[in-house]
Amino acid sequence: MFNGWRAEERSINIRNIRERFFNKDTSIWSGTPEVQDKIANRLGWINVADTMLKKADKIYDFVEKVRADGFGDVVLLGMGGSSLCPSILERIFGSKAEWPNLFVLDTTDSRVIIELEKRLVLERTLFIVASKSGTTAEPLSLYKYFWQRVKKVSETPGRQFIAITDADTPLVVLAKTNKFRTTFINPGDIGGRYSALSYFGLVPAALIGIDIRVLLNNAVAMADVSRKSADDDPVFNLGVKMAEQAVAGHDKLTLMTSPKLTPFGLWVEQLIAESTGKQGKGVIPITGEPPAEDYEYGHDRFFVLMRLGADDEAKWELRKENIRRSGNEFLEIRLDDLTDLGGEFWRWEAAVAICGAKLEINPFDEPNVAESKENTARLLTQLEAAGDFERQEVAAANSQLVLRIGPWARAEVEQRTPGLKVTGSDADGLLKAYLTLVKPGKYLVLLAFWPETEASVKFLNGARSRLSRYYKVATAVGFGP
Repeated sequence: MFNGWRAEERSINIRNIRERFFNKDTSIWSGTPEVQDKIANRLGWINVADTMLKKADKIYDFVEKVRADGFGDVVLLGMGGSSLCPSILERIFGSKAEWPNLFVLDTTDSRVIIELEKRLVLERTLFIVASKSGTTAEPLSLYKYFWQRVKKVSETPGRQFIAITDADTPLVVLAKTNKFRTTFINPGDIGGRYSALSYFGLVPAALIGIDIRVLLNNAVAMADVSRKSADDDPVFNLGVKMAEQAVAGHDKLTLMTSPKLTPFGLWVEQLIAESTGKQGKGVIPITGEPPAEDYEYGHDRFFVLMRLGADDEAKWELRKENIRRSGNEFLEIRLDDLTDLGGEFWRWEAAVAICGAKLEINPFDEPNVAESKENTARLLTQLEAAGDFERQEVAAANSQLVLRIGPWARAEVEQRTPGLKVTGSDADGLLKAYLTLVKPGKYLVLLAFWPETEASVKFLNGARSRLSRYYKVATAVGFGP
């Protein structure tokens, strides 16, 4: 590992670490043999573009047969890393004329599922069941639902399903048993959030007419630039800068993008958060936040400006000047066109891996994901035993708002607002008191457990903009379940 560099050591250390990185030297991230063994099975993404270029013909042959069979819609059933890349590619590129439409279903919300089904002609819909482990509960539950629906309109439902998974998973067995059209076996040494340039991202992309060879060649080119660079490595410099800024208190990495690139921020957000957010350290990704004036930013930001070369130069110069006046720093990334995103997937994956090394954390594990699954199992056991979940007490309510508050927040609010009776108080007053917990250097996240629609996104973005300006903190928005 290599934290604690002095400025004059940066160049020689980057060159040293870069060579070890391309040789897949796991000691960059850990000195523990057991951890190194696990990391060794997570580094396939480093050269996945070269690997997948050899598989491109196979993907295209599959796509041509799907089109020839008249499929008009493709529905991807997945969660997290198995679905996020296809979702953002569809939002950015869309489907080519006369190619299938792609819908990504990454929620168990029955309202969203029903609304999607209304848009489909089931007889002409191809379903992709995507899960690295082959055991992910959500996509398998969605599969079971749509399998029953397709069986009602087809005597051969298996021809309308494909699987993307690792070798020897339960999903492989399921696909074989039910005679799926095909199964794409992904390289097993790639974690979910690093799988953009593998079958998980490429098969859905090819189905809507995206030139996956161009994406992959741009990824190879980005890796080659990094491998051959001297001190101006555009990949490692980003990763090192992210870590240095975080250590210096500028841990809110704020990604500003051209409007066409806005969805890409969702993928970067997950990559950074899940890779670095552990052991009380990490980089906090802020994406989709509207640009602000210099005095509205706290002194805890690090900006990355990701833009298309054809953008209005004056607008970006104004943004850069506001950032300079705010006392924060920025890096700029320019793309010639949208297909350059192939290189950006690789750049950000490598940069986040290097950032993790410099922060002395393992960017390839996800201990809190395992913890979350254990908590979910515990809650489901409780539900089975008691018939309901334990619910927090309603603290306040009015015609538009119901507030529940946990023990920690309750204690903090009561301490900061002497005399306030948390339970039974007016909802507006309690919400204002709760927001006094938001202080400079912190961040505020709005988590909405309702369908992600144009109206809900607009509402939450308006709320985050007002809250960010008022409290001078970074804000983020997320949807669930």
